[in-house]
Amino acid sequence: MPRYANHSFREWFFRRRSPWRDRPAPNGRVVYFHGCSVQFMEPHIGRHVVEVLEHNGFEVVLPPQKCCGLPLIANGDLKAAAGTAGTTSSTCGSGRSRGCRSSSAPRPVRSR
Repeated sequence: MPRYANHSFREWFFRRRSPWRDRPAPNGRVVYFHGCSVQFMEPHIGRHVVEVLEHNGFEVVLPPQKCCGLPLIANGDLKAAAGTAGTTSSTCGSGRSRGCRSSSAPRPVRSR
């Protein structure tokens, strides 16, 4: 079992200063759905994703997030996973309605 990190990805994200805080990002905005693994066990992966996107001219937006359903799928609970996919799709969709692109989507969301 992976160990939990000393701090969460979202703690890091909201404490840091975005290079696009005071001006528009040249390539627009992107919604980043990071998932539980990055949030609690591997925040360094999320940091690297944000750093690469920002370096390439994107403003990264983190909407409120719930479980993507992957742990439920891994344990065979497809019905519950389908329910979480709807929540995730709505969350990412709200970002797209504000002109954001989505950097990733778990399979349950894409297949809806």
